[in-house]
Amino acid sequence: MYEISSIDGLKRINFAKVPLRKEYFKTKLNEWIDENQNNPLRKTPIKLKITKKTTTPSPVKRKLLDLKNDTSKFKFKEKSETSRLSLLERIKLKEQLKKEEEPKDDYEALLLDKIPMIYDTIYHLQDQNKPISINKLIQIIQDSSNLPIHESEINDVMKLLQSKCSKFKIVETNSLRVLKVTNLNRDQDLKLLKS
Repeated sequence: MYEISSIDGLKRINFAKVPLRKEYFKTKLNEWIDENQNNPLRKTPIKLKITKKTTTPSPVKRKLLDLKNDTSKFKFKEKSETSRLSLLERIKLKEQLKKEEEPKDDYEALLLDKIPMIYDTIYHLQDQNKPISINKLIQIIQDSSNLPIHESEINDVMKLLQSKCSKFKIVETNSLRVLKVTNLNRDQDLKLLKS
């Protein structure tokens, strides 16, 4: 056959005897054939059937107790005026309504962001006895602002200040507009204005 020897812990296989192994196998095979040639073979079944075990249950039929559709689907609904319009016109109308709603929210958020800057300017200019001229105040706010701010935005912020806090009051007489401020407390007022 073949030889396995160990030298210094390393195993070495010698295949020099492999041809002898082939001869040995052939002789043993021939001997077995000669011994078992007269033995009768076992009968094998003619039909082989492979059975497969199934675990899926048979379907259960259930009776339908309730209708699946809700009754509200079958009730009469009056058509709205927009349903008479074509699809394109309805889409345009919907987009137009959406555009009209969004700028108001964006503009209010913009005004709320500008309140602290305008409040700080008014806070530093306040004098308990003297009202502040709005034209002068607008000019000072525009000059002191890092970003450009329009006059209408400043007016809207001042109206918002007046509506949210009773310490601000805009007084108009003829062509003169002034802002009256009383007892400003920066921390409390900013908390009130942010809410």
